[in-house]
Amino acid sequence: MGSYVLELTDAIGEATLYPFVIGRQGEVRHRPPGEDECPLHLPEDLEGDEVYVPAGWFQAGGDERAPYGLRKRDLWCDGFAMQTHPVTHEDWLRFLADQPDDEHVPRNDDGDALYSRGPDGWTLDRPDGSGSWQADAPVTYVTWHSAEAYAAWRAEQDGVPWRLPFELEWEKAARGVDGRVMPWGDTVDAAYCNLRGSLEGPPRLVEVEAFPHDVSVYGVRGLGGNSADWCADAYESEGPVIAGDRVVRDEGAPDARFRSVRGGSYRDGPEAVRCASRWRALPASRSGRVGVRLVRSIDPG
Repeated sequence: MGSYVLELTDAIGEATLYPFVIGRQGEVRHRPPGEDECPLHLPEDLEGDEVYVPAGWFQAGGDERAPYGLRKRDLWCDGFAMQTHPVTHEDWLRFLADQPDDEHVPRNDDGDALYSRGPDGWTLDRPDGSGSWQADAPVTYVTWHSAEAYAAWRAEQDGVPWRLPFELEWEKAARGVDGRVMPWGDTVDAAYCNLRGSLEGPPRLVEVEAFPHDVSVYGVRGLGGNSADWCADAYESEGPVIAGDRVVRDEGAPDARFRSVRGGSYRDGPEAVRCASRWRALPASRSGRVGVRLVRSIDPG
C-alpha cells in the first residue's frame, strides 16, 4: 500500500508520469466507470510549455480545512494537458496586440488600465510611471470573459483546442491522485509557494519560475500560490456536475451568475491556499489574485 509514481517511456524516450495509490489490501484502479479497460495513453504531441495529466481515478475533496471544499469522493477524470505556467503579462500583451479594441485590457479595482498605451500599442509600463510589471509574472485583473477570449485566441494561433480548466481537472492537476493538501505534499509552507508572508515587504506577484517547490506530481508550476485561476465551470455550492463518478466537462449556462475559481494567491493565508479550496466570482469581475491557465483535452482515440 502507498502512493507511487510510475514513469513510462515511449519509443523515442519521452516520459509520461503516472501516479497511482494502493489502499490496504487494494489494487491499482485503471478502469473507467462502466468500462472494461482503459489503455495507458502516451501523448506524442506535447509542447515544452505543457504537461500531461493522464486519465484515471483521483481523490477529490475531503479536506475539512479547505474553504468551501467538496466532500471526499473518488472520481474518474479523462486525460488532458495543462500549461506548465499560468498566462503571463508578456503572453497577454501579444493577445492585446491582435485585438480590435480595449475590451480585454487588465484593469485594477478603480477601472484603470494596468498597462500604458504607447505609439505601438500597450506596454508593461505602469500608467502612473511607478515602474513596469514583470513580463513573466502572471497576468491578473482580467474577467472570466477575457480569459475565455484568450483561450479561443490561443487555440486559433496554436492550432490546438486550448480552453479553461474545469475545476475538478484543476484539482487533479494540483493534488495528484492521493488527496494531498498541497502540490508537494500535506504541509502548507510559506517557503514553498507565494502566499501572504512568503516575501519580505508587502505581498506581491512574482515571476512564474519563482518558488520551484510549488510544483505538482505532474510538473505543473504555481498551483499552490502566486495567482489563482479562472475555471470554466459555473459555480455550484455542492460542486460541479458528476456523471456516474466521472468528471463531466460542462461549462453550465452561458449566463451563470458565478464562475469557479481555483488556487491560492500571494494575498491568501495558509488555509486559503489549500488545493481543495474553492471560490466563486462574478464572470465580469476582476481581481488582483485571479489569472488564467489553459488546458486541452487529450483522450485516447
